[in-house]
Amino acid sequence: MHTTGLLGGTFDPVHNGHLQLAQAVLARSAVDQVLFIPAASPPHKTDSALCPIEHRLEMVRRAISPLPRCAISKQEAFPGRPSYTIDTLLSLRADSHGETTYVFIIGGDAFLEIETWHRWSELLASTDFIVAVRRGSSLEELIDVLDYHGFCPQPETEPGHYRGREGNSVRVLTAPIDDISSTDIRCRIAENKPWQHLVPLPVAEYIDEQRLYRQD
Repeated sequence: MHTTGLLGGTFDPVHNGHLQLAQAVLARSAVDQVLFIPAASPPHKTDSALCPIEHRLEMVRRAISPLPRCAISKQEAFPGRPSYTIDTLLSLRADSHGETTYVFIIGGDAFLEIETWHRWSELLASTDFIVAVRRGSSLEELIDVLDYHGFCPQPETEPGHYRGREGNSVRVLTAPIDDISSTDIRCRIAENKPWQHLVPLPVAEYIDEQRLYRQD
């Protein structure tokens, strides 16, 4: 059975932290591939606040081109249609005809807000998660949330492995991921401050070519 990790987001722009996360998942978990899924219309943001999806898709494509076990999906690349994780997951499962297992990759901070997601209880009960936290971060609040939702630690299998009531699992992955923000990158570009070191070189070149995120 092929296992694919799903890494969603706006990627506005994609940056080194995203790639570090993908590489950590590939190196430390039983995932064969990481699928980047840029969202054209995430429910928590308006279209006008985002760089056009065509640019974000191209930046991700360039960023992952040297990484053989990473790919990109246009599953959520439809402007004007909200991108709900549960819908994407069900669609991918249907297309794979049961030949692929999907695991959702999410940051620790985002997992703490899981109850704000569309059909979150269905998603949490039916999906395996890899929850990535930065090295040095406190895990206390995350563990409390897992316990509240009925996930029990499985020390006999591996550290950071939690099993849910429905048989699904959450694996907490502590990894050296730089604290980088796409919002900060956009502000740096607009204010003519150093930013190129925060993104892969092909992405920096594309941003310069297209003059993205500039006030002019």
